[in-house]
Amino acid sequence: MALLKSLDRKPPRRELLLGYARRILALNDEAVRRLVEPDLAGLLRIGITEYPAPHRLPDLVGRFAQLYPRLRLEVRTGLGMDLQPLLRQGGLDVLIAGLEDGEDGFEMLREPLVWAAGHAFVPDGSQAIPLAALPQPCGHRSAGLEALSSAGMRGEVVFTSSSVAGLQAAVRAGLGVAVLPASAVSADMRRLGAAQGMPPLPEIAIAAFFHDDVRTTVGQAFLGYLRQELGGGLSDRAIQTPSGSRPRSAPPGGSGRRDGAAAPR
Repeated sequence: MALLKSLDRKPPRRELLLGYARRILALNDEAVRRLVEPDLAGLLRIGITEYPAPHRLPDLVGRFAQLYPRLRLEVRTGLGMDLQPLLRQGGLDVLIAGLEDGEDGFEMLREPLVWAAGHAFVPDGSQAIPLAALPQPCGHRSAGLEALSSAGMRGEVVFTSSSVAGLQAAVRAGLGVAVLPASAVSADMRRLGAAQGMPPLPEIAIAAFFHDDVRTTVGQAFLGYLRQELGGGLSDRAIQTPSGSRPRSAPPGGSGRRDGAAAPR
């Protein structure tokens, strides 16, 4: 206790101690997994839509691969309009994408949508707000236009890109404003909010969707790993993707929208 109290007065040392504690816990978790779970082997095909937590999710998948070196991973990123058919047809085992309220899925995390702009951009509420967006159908695009309309403002899509990287480049160049998850806004962009006259945007939920049978050994191990890494934030509800149907969420480039929230990404 005396050590902890002394660290309260020394924030850098407190952060150092927390860093060591996290590493100790991570090593403990790895040891437990390696001892109590089978030595997984085989193939796991994972699709990740470009929008959600772009920096965090690849790290999570990479650490999972390190835990199970005999397990071969195939990871594909892209827009939902491209990845959804692969999941539906059995070309993917797992899809990490957005989740609508009331839909079934393994919820991983939530984050807000934000207006992202270049540092020099100043919105003018008397004119249409220039927007950079993915092609239709796109839930984030629809959420932005709806938010502007509800606030008595107009939006005009002036830049369309088939990738999130393209949207980010357009924002940095000052070509328009994009609706992005907070985690996709880099340091060379800025967020616009009420102070700049922009209306609020909804929150999105990120989930894992499994093709057919989530109860496979590999699927259960991956799901347990995500629960552990994300602090138990995953729901206990599984989504099934029967042949001929589509996942009940619309990842980036997908369609669909829920009341008061963005379409799943």
